Amino acid sequence: IKARYLRSYLARLIQSSDEVKGRYATIKNKLLIYKKVKARISKKCETFYTGRNKLAKINVKGKKIYLYLALDPNEFGDKAKFYNFIDVSDKKQDTPMLIKVNGPIKLRRALELIEILAKKQGIELQKDYAEQDFYMPYEDTDSLVRRGLIIDLWNQTSMEEPAEEEIEAEEIIEKEKLKMKARYLRSYLARLIQ
Repeated sequence: IKARYLRSYLARLIQSSDEVKGRYATIKNKLLIYKKVKARISKKCETFYTGRNKLAKINVKGKKIYLYLALDPNEFGDKAKFYNFIDVSDKKQDTPMLIKVNGPIKLRRALELIEILAKKQGIELQKDYAEQDFYMPYEDTDSLVRRGLIIDLWNQTSMEEPAEEEIEAEEIIEKEKLKMKARYLRSYLARLIQ
């Protein structure tokens, strides 16, 4: 079975629920309220910087916002259970703390962690910051495919014929510098035929 669509971060955010969009706007405003914090959106996530230092990353997956912070999880000791974060330092060394925001309690914890991060980095609040509306209206999949935010894998043409060994496990599909591994679940009969 082949997945049909490859969604970018922005597409997942646009097609998420109003609750998720509200939590996203709250987190983004909380990060941007500090001086010299800038946001940059890529195909995979949204990253927040001060100069060249990464402060945080946001990703949207279903009903959860994945918030990665540049905080050392080992410094929290007993409070680790209170904040209920995940140590991802083996995968993401620049943002080793992950908190999955899926409700109001986790949102409050995330906002507290952002304040702790700002104090550790020595970043001051902007006095004249006006809260912004980051709400993105819902768009259907077809319009996002036309905008290039979703890739329709079923309507792709193969760039070159892969070697027989590579066909069995996975096929790499590339479009606009976006890579994705498409996996196939083959039945006994399909394996026999091939």
